[in-house]
Amino acid sequence: MQDTEFNPYLSQLEQRAAELGLGLTEVCVAEGVAETTLFRWRKGETTCRQGTAEALFRRMEAMSAPAQEPA
Repeated sequence: MQDTEFNPYLSQLEQRAAELGLGLTEVCVAEGVAETTLFRWRKGETTCRQGTAEALFRRMEAMSAPAQEPA
């Protein structure tokens, strides 16, 4: 089990994905983050960097935004 003290972004990412009804795995894949990387974050083998977390938060928002109708 990972320690959120050392990987604070992971718990925030998990929480926001759940709030938006998204799976964090699908968000990571859409952003180009390997599933194995997410697995390593969850195991506590490595941590998510700030820039990666920011990109994942942006991707979540884009994935959850309603589709825009063409003008």
